[in-house]
Amino acid sequence: MDNNSLTYSAISISLVLVSFLLFRGAANIVNSITVPIILYINYARIDLKKYLLMILTLFILSFLFFFQQLFFIIFYAILGGVLYHSFKRDINFIVRTILFAITFLLGFVITINITDIVIGTALRQALAAAAAGSEIGLIFLYLMTSILVAVTLSFVGYQIDKRFRDNFF
Repeated sequence: MDNNSLTYSAISISLVLVSFLLFRGAANIVNSITVPIILYINYARIDLKKYLLMILTLFILSFLFFFQQLFFIIFYAILGGVLYHSFKRDINFIVRTILFAITFLLGFVITINITDIVIGTALRQALAAAAAGSEIGLIFLYLMTSILVAVTLSFVGYQIDKRFRDNFF
């Protein structure tokens, strides 16, 4: 790994870990925005092999320090890749937002269920309690979270991509 890639990866790993430290509990939704953006920036600047090596390092560090975030790392890495490919293809804002919302919704539900099954957390029950215990409320919570994250990722990601194209690429 060359010095630039190593530096970008180290800074990104540090930013992700700081994000995990700062945003816990109800504020954890901010991680769904910041972490994919950080990983997208890395994915745009380094090649796939180095990106996967950085994700593996992040996965190991999450295993050691943020065990509940373990499967979310994989989800965020995939979301970072979706961000990269959607901006590379210059997809319309509305279509990109719908793509992000669907990707986030599916990934979020799958990741929560995997985390509950493998680690034994009660994330789904906690979210259901936040939605007044109703299944319709839980679905509505998932949809609103997906739309919020998708719009934010589309807007912020577009601004970052625009600045990258103007200054670096």
